[in-house]
Amino acid sequence: MHKRITSLLVAGMLASSLGGCVLSSQVIELSPQSNITRTQPQTQRAAMIRVEDQRKVKATMVGTRGGTDPQSSPIVASEPLTSTLTTRLQNTMALMGLGGTSAYEPIKVQMDITAFNYSCNDGVLVNECSMEMGLRITVLDGGKSFYKPFLVKETRSVATAPAASYNEEWINTMLDDLWKRIFTDSAVRQSLGVM
Repeated sequence: MHKRITSLLVAGMLASSLGGCVLSSQVIELSPQSNITRTQPQTQRAAMIRVEDQRKVKATMVGTRGGTDPQSSPIVASEPLTSTLTTRLQNTMALMGLGGTSAYEPIKVQMDITAFNYSCNDGVLVNECSMEMGLRITVLDGGKSFYKPFLVKETRSVATAPAASYNEEWINTMLDDLWKRIFTDSAVRQSLGVM
């Protein structure tokens, strides 16, 4: 009887100590570098760009780490997502030969952040995390308009809640893959006048 009571007390203390464990927040750096190959446009054009965040969250919010209190365990970017993606989009337009001065009307490029959400399972043990990214590109060229949404999602099994370095590498790799998918898309390139 005494042994059983001791076991129950130890189990109760362990559960309460684990239940109070909240994961710390993380700050990650998103890469502003473009991974697009340099090309030449059919016609030299200036480019006006804009990035808008359509999510209803804080500008630096990337997601939550899960655990016993996910809302107290956020992952945030060191800079607002719009700032980083604006720099990345400027770099991309330059690599595609769009920018500078031109006798032609500037081409207008807008990128909307429709999803950018990292999440892990709730509970004492974190063993699965997901990342979803959605970007929509709109190109306005005189009277012509083009838009196309892109979405990627990846789920990984993990042994424990990932460290900031792991999350930073994973999220940047996904962003690179999504970015390449957008700017190698034949319809997007045609709308930009880059073949």
